Amino acid sequence: MSELDDRLTAAFRGAAREPAGAGDVVSRVAAKRAHRRRVRQVRAGMLSVAVVVAVVAASFAIVDASGGGGSDGSHHQVAAGGPPGAPAVRVVDGDLVTGPLRDAGRAATVTAVPVPADEGYVRGPLLATGDLVAAAAYNRDGDSFTFPPSAILRFAATTGRVADRVDLQGEIEALSDGEGARFAQTRDKTVIGPQDPEFRVKRIAAGGDHVSNPIPPPNRPAGPLVAGGGAVWVPVTDGVLHFDATAGDYRGKIALAPAGHRGVAVLGKGAAYVTDGATVRRLDPGADSAPVAVTFSTTDGVGQLLDLAPLGAGGVALAREPRTGGSELVRFSVLPGRPPTAAATLALPPGVDATALHVANDVIWVEGTLDGAPVALVLDPGATRVERTVVLLDTRDESLTFTSRDTAVMTSAGAVYRISL
Repeated sequence: MSELDDRLTAAFRGAAREPAGAGDVVSRVAAKRAHRRRVRQVRAGMLSVAVVVAVVAASFAIVDASGGGGSDGSHHQVAAGGPPGAPAVRVVDGDLVTGPLRDAGRAATVTAVPVPADEGYVRGPLLATGDLVAAAAYNRDGDSFTFPPSAILRFAATTGRVADRVDLQGEIEALSDGEGARFAQTRDKTVIGPQDPEFRVKRIAAGGDHVSNPIPPPNRPAGPLVAGGGAVWVPVTDGVLHFDATAGDYRGKIALAPAGHRGVAVLGKGAAYVTDGATVRRLDPGADSAPVAVTFSTTDGVGQLLDLAPLGAGGVALAREPRTGGSELVRFSVLPGRPPTAAATLALPPGVDATALHVANDVIWVEGTLDGAPVALVLDPGATRVERTVVLLDTRDESLTFTSRDTAVMTSAGAVYRISL
């Protein structure tokens, strides 16, 4: 046993390790202290960077607020043109646009409006009432959209907060508020035969409930629907249809001369009017015809009327100038008990292909293109001159409206932007 004990003792001694000496312990403690000191220095440096970033972010927030940003600071502001994919906007005082459009006038401030991404691809038509903007929304399909389904969103132009959403199916072509409800003109994606309705009028109640009524085939819209004057009016290529404003159902058609585009507007004391060739006719939901309210002749330099908008006690019409083929505006009155009069015409700048008239928040503007770029010619309150020309660059599938004389809201490529003019 003694020999075995000796071998075990030798083995234990060989496997045992001696504890570190006092000098080794001191060096290890010093190393740990140095490591902790470096960690504290790194943390202090990171904190300094964070403070600088916070100060810079706060300064941008102040600049954003002073430039018309949202009260909750939930959006970001970009320079004209912005990051890749954002539009650029130029503003020209008056109607004179010469030289390259990218150098015209001054750059407007473009701000991204943070409508929640899960609302989908947002596009026109746009309908602005104060700061609240209604728009169409769809499921995204790559860099475009698909339907069904579809929806009407109403969101705050300053913050992007969605006030309400109405889910639909068809493509939304026009929106109108009036007669105690909201109305949408839509197009079905699939049509199975000539008698299968392609277009519909949706009446949307205050709570979001809606009813759908077909536009009888083969009628095709020739302009956006308008609610007012006791009915809902849908201009079509050979007349104007009217739908009941309360029940929403189709009631009849007033035949007019054929036209590829015509406009309807509520003028004067609340009656509805429609363009018909070189005349403006008053619409009555209880009649099967529309009497002439104002007639323009080619001797006045006025040709085919393309669109219509309210202006004071009368209206303003967008027309083709028959001699030059250019575009012009015609102001007229429709005062009850007085003969209608055409006040004056305003020739629009050469080169502008004007397509429509719009009104929102007391702003009247002409939609069109110039050298291939979308433009909005903003008129002065009396429609006597072009107050400013807004040129939209780097846009796709764009739509524009105004929340004030100095602020516009635009959709482009499915996103929403606010423009400070």
